[in-house]
Amino acid sequence: MVKDDVLKILMASPETLISGQSIAKNINVSRTAVWKAISTLQKEGFLIEQVPNRGYVFHNTSTKISKSGIVQHLTNNVPVHIYDSLPSTNSFVLSKIDKFRENGTTIIALEQTGGRGRFNRPFLSPANSGVYMSVVLENSLPAGSVTLVTAATAVAVSKAIYDVLGIQCDIKWVNDLFLGDKKVCGILTEGITSLESHTISHLVVGIGLNTSSKGIAGISDIAASVGENDFNVNLLIANIIDNLLELHEKLSSEDISFMDYYRSHSNVIGEIVFIRKLNRTDDAPLIPYEAINISDDGTLIVKSTDGKISKLSSGEVSLKFNR
Repeated sequence: MVKDDVLKILMASPETLISGQSIAKNINVSRTAVWKAISTLQKEGFLIEQVPNRGYVFHNTSTKISKSGIVQHLTNNVPVHIYDSLPSTNSFVLSKIDKFRENGTTIIALEQTGGRGRFNRPFLSPANSGVYMSVVLENSLPAGSVTLVTAATAVAVSKAIYDVLGIQCDIKWVNDLFLGDKKVCGILTEGITSLESHTISHLVVGIGLNTSSKGIAGISDIAASVGENDFNVNLLIANIIDNLLELHEKLSSEDISFMDYYRSHSNVIGEIVFIRKLNRTDDAPLIPYEAINISDDGTLIVKSTDGKISKLSSGEVSLKFNR
């Protein structure tokens, strides 16, 4: 495809003036075809400067999500599907899993009208204000490792944010990323059970990451965004996918070394946390504990006010920040 070939040439030499003639010659098309491809790429959000009578300059930022931009940066050859709007990427994938069974298949929505997180709580997902995506993983994991997929995803997203934007996030057990005292990303992992084997055949990992302060205008007291400066959002998405697939492969061979990163970037270890057990209602009291550590199996080790040590594998954890 001409557009992809043109993009590859431009991305190979960012911030460099390249003539339309040389691009055309390189891929054996007309200069008009190059111009049309450039116009399409610009509409997709690629920052390509046109210098009259001289050529084009590719600026290595892209604020709009596009399939071409993501695929250009991906190490893994996986299907990527982008939709303008979906109720929920996870719900969409779960309803069409026969179509999206391939490991690493990624579904992205520019907007979610019914985004949801743990406990089916709404996740605000306005148009062009975040990365709303679901990645399908074949469940080739050893027994007991499935519970670590959410932790692996938190590490994958955290590393991608740091590598692309230079921003270091904290991880709140079990599935949130924070900047300071504000949530920037939520993760929801759901399983698909095989009717034949009665085991989990696939996992669907949903990721909601705030990339624009416009999308959190009404909740800015508790939510933050990673996108206060321009950055290449397609590179960020590609890094998230590649990181997650790498950690999934490690989990398949029982390599859980990523848990060291998870622990070292935890914002709960050593803190007083307030926990509501899963079988409690939202108005049930939060019980204070001291978070001691996070074990290799992902459980949170806590100490109660009477000194009793216990492990929590599920539940809702809150931190009381000094605002």
